[in-house]
Amino acid sequence: FDRVDFADFKSAYLGTPTLLGAFNDYGFRKQVSPERAWYIIRQFIKGSGYELDGSIDSENEISDAHAELTEADRQGVTPEDVKAVYVGVYKWYRNELVSHGLCDDQDRVQAARQGLSRDGEDSPKISAIVCDEAQDFTPREIRFLVRCCELLRFQLQNEHMVIPIVLAGDSLQTLSPTGFRWRAVKAILFEEI
Repeated sequence: FDRVDFADFKSAYLGTPTLLGAFNDYGFRKQVSPERAWYIIRQFIKGSGYELDGSIDSENEISDAHAELTEADRQGVTPEDVKAVYVGVYKWYRNELVSHGLCDDQDRVQAARQGLSRDGEDSPKISAIVCDEAQDFTPREIRFLVRCCELLRFQLQNEHMVIPIVLAGDSLQTLSPTGFRWRAVKAILFEEI
């Protein structure tokens, strides 16, 4: 599969076909910038861990993904904003990915997660995780990394035990709009560990 990144998305969203066909809703483009649409798709729709499928539960899943974040981490995005991007952009984007045999980073994480069995024989045996550029990760990607840690397969009793996970990053150096906040990363780590 060819991988779609923010540059591909932005060009197609602004009407110039790339790997994706052009997004032709000029009215929507005037209301929502490509950066904001990408951020909402990555952070709330795909990157939160909830994969919306248009079923009856989609509105609840949008609200759940939105509620996961603190007010500061939402960066002014309302559930209505997420729903508008889901209907106005995400359905086009998802269709373009599927019809052209493309994927984005969130699709790759989803595929890897499906192959990951936390307690199974085939689960990765990673004893330490050191990762740079963490500011470009979504909550889904951070959860995936943490779940790869071998020590989490055991019932750890010592509350002061050190889990060998190192994430480094600078929120001022993000490559694509992710809404990265260290506070949100800490919350995910505490939740997963």
